[in-house]
Amino acid sequence: MSAQNTPGRRSVSPQPPAFFSPPSDPGYVSPEPAAQEIYGDIYLPTDPADTRSVREAELRNANKWEEVRQLERQVFEEHQRTLGQENAETISAAYEIAYTANDTGHSLDCERWTGWALQVGSKFLNPKHPLILKLNRLEGEILTDKGDWEDAENILANTLVNQQDALGPNHLDTLTTERALGVVCHALKRPEEAQNRLQHRLAALSEVLGENHVLVVSAVIDLVEISTPSPDADPYGLEKTNPKVISAEVGIRNLYNKLRQSVGPTNRVTLRALRNHGKLKILLGDITEAGDLLRRAKSQTEETLGPDHPDTMAAVVAMAILYAKTGTPRPGVFPAASRPWMELYLKWLEPRKGLKVAEVQNALAMLGMSYVKDSLWLEAEMCFEKLVMAYQGTKKQGSTEAQQASMWLETCRMTTRTMGVARNRGYGGGGNGGNGGRGGGGGGDLANLLATLGLGRNR
Repeated sequence: MSAQNTPGRRSVSPQPPAFFSPPSDPGYVSPEPAAQEIYGDIYLPTDPADTRSVREAELRNANKWEEVRQLERQVFEEHQRTLGQENAETISAAYEIAYTANDTGHSLDCERWTGWALQVGSKFLNPKHPLILKLNRLEGEILTDKGDWEDAENILANTLVNQQDALGPNHLDTLTTERALGVVCHALKRPEEAQNRLQHRLAALSEVLGENHVLVVSAVIDLVEISTPSPDADPYGLEKTNPKVISAEVGIRNLYNKLRQSVGPTNRVTLRALRNHGKLKILLGDITEAGDLLRRAKSQTEETLGPDHPDTMAAVVAMAILYAKTGTPRPGVFPAASRPWMELYLKWLEPRKGLKVAEVQNALAMLGMSYVKDSLWLEAEMCFEKLVMAYQGTKKQGSTEAQQASMWLETCRMTTRTMGVARNRGYGGGGNGGNGGRGGGGGGDLANLLATLGLGRNR
């Protein structure tokens, strides 16, 4: 999918992908608090001189995603009709469609539009054109989503260098790529390099936007997330005495309160801080308070962004981890209490991202083992059947994980044949007892939070 410049050679451009129409989003209007210790918008216009670009950013900040999609489609179709496909304005409009698809969890649509834009754009744009580089970044994020971290790192590292040369190290596009590369470094178990990249990004954003801008606060939360363990990686509760976790909880709590007072309780960054506060409370063993925080995060995120938004599903996953703490610790296996939350998450995840994404594969494996643990063989068979299909044609084909999935699939099939039970094709609610229901501020504060984590803004 990488862009290749082919001067002197013309071919018929492929047709763009079909537009997708997810359910309508709630019409939410961002509050305008009087006091703004933390200020600014999450989404900035691509071209401040273009009224439609400004309007698109306004709609994104107001979480009116269906109107965003309608506007993007209108702009793309107009450019395609009047300027043709092989025009930078048309490719830019396709990028905006791909960007929104990625940001709202529609990874497959993002991949289709990114691939089309790169295929057409590479015919007439230089490989180092800023638009091609933004598309390359999306390409790297798609590979990250799939778990192809080495390939993603290669694309993102090259894109970052090219953007630093073409746009400058402090350009917002450059810094967006640096964040994506930091995420990949973290996935590749290189935490120090990941922290360094995110710290550099934080320092640069502070210089460009001011240290109290909401995007700078969001960058601080990025650092907290990669600098503290995920609750699901702590099945035995060993992190509750970790000084870094204790300090991070205090810092995030204070940050959440400042966000709530300044940019409002339903700002996307405020909701993200609330969710992370709940996750840190899980690590500290404060299960009751964590439950209250995460239920509030899920409810407010669902009301603000909609039930199908990725941030809502992130709260659902956090609830699954919370309920996992009520059972007997067993790494990689969710107990029955948390299973309905994982079922809900997987029903959302699979059609949007496909079976080839590592996140889907991990969810299938954990849910399958949870079913096996409770002898729910039909549901387990469905999970492992999909998991075996997911590994085919990927780098994991023939891996230990793929072999284990095949082994469990055969075990499930033999067991269900012996039992003679009719097959049920859904997650949970199955014919042999599956459970388909649900279980049960300012600059000084940011600096203090980073200091408690052993992190700083120095480059």
